[in-house]
Amino acid sequence: MSNDNIVKLAEETQLRSKLEENAHTVVVYFWADWAVQCEQVNSVIDELGAKYAKTTFFKVEAEEFPEISEAYEISAVPTVIIAKGAKILGRVDGVNVAEIVNQVAKNCAAANGISAQASSSAEAPAEIKQDLNTRLKGLVERAPVMVFIKGTAAQPRCGFSKKIVGMLNEQNIKYG
Repeated sequence: MSNDNIVKLAEETQLRSKLEENAHTVVVYFWADWAVQCEQVNSVIDELGAKYAKTTFFKVEAEEFPEISEAYEISAVPTVIIAKGAKILGRVDGVNVAEIVNQVAKNCAAANGISAQASSSAEAPAEIKQDLNTRLKGLVERAPVMVFIKGTAAQPRCGFSKKIVGMLNEQNIKYG
């Protein structure tokens, strides 16, 4: 994170004071360290931060700031919110790189002196999508059974994940 406009939230007041200025559009990216899918969005946020240098991008670890997560009704990570003051201008739930790029372009381009049209036709999403497909194919081929769960096999993060891991272990099924 070498960009000054990308801020890993350390205190709630950092975000609050920037939003209270009401003059600036901010991008708030909610993530969790255990959510593998956040790695891809994290890279996208870093790239967008470099491109939109006049926009502040906040990286908020959702579980460290439950009050903020609740205020923005965060039910899953990654989630990206574009806000100006108290108004939410855009929201993208999940790993939808193209939509994240489009929402940031639509809401932040003008303030950064960038044409929104030129900005939204970025080439990065196609490259990232290809990388994701390659990565998923590699994961699926890694084991006879591949499960995608919240958390890890050793520490499932929800009831469904815990139940699936328990069933697979009970039946001695090799999985990844």
